[in-house]
Amino acid sequence: MRIAIVGIGCRPPEILSKLSETFGATINFKEINLPRNAFLHETNQWNAEKILNELKNYEFESDKVLGVVDVDIVVRGLNFVFGLSEIGGRNSLISLYRLRPPMSWPRSEALFEERVLKEATHELGHSFGLGHCNDKRCVMSFSNSVEEVDRKGDRFCSNCIKLLIIKGVH
Repeated sequence: MRIAIVGIGCRPPEILSKLSETFGATINFKEINLPRNAFLHETNQWNAEKILNELKNYEFESDKVLGVVDVDIVVRGLNFVFGLSEIGGRNSLISLYRLRPPMSWPRSEALFEERVLKEATHELGHSFGLGHCNDKRCVMSFSNSVEEVDRKGDRFCSNCIKLLIIKGVH
């Protein structure tokens, strides 16, 4: 399996190469421009759906694509999102914007990297057809705040692993 990590208007963090361990995948990095038509002047945020749809305009030699932005993203009905995916599809998206802890925090870089990997794994899980999980320790549990991202685990629970195996992942 091949996963393309695509920086959209930013350089994606190298830590995302660790996704190869989780998914048994080859990782390659690319960069494209942020679509200007996705900016929402009324909220000073970016439309995650438009950014995710932008990935459809590109051919990548990969089975899955994880877009990475460093802007605040939103979908209708929510104040913000950490990411968005085509459930069972090729494309996923995460935002680094709300995952950064204050630089004054101890372990701030390690905490940032941990959050990025959790949300990347979560959104790729959706792209493999997984829904949100009720197990609050599972990486597939829904996170409505950065505190919830911190509380959940960085791995799939046994039920989600079974579903991934059924789908032929790893």
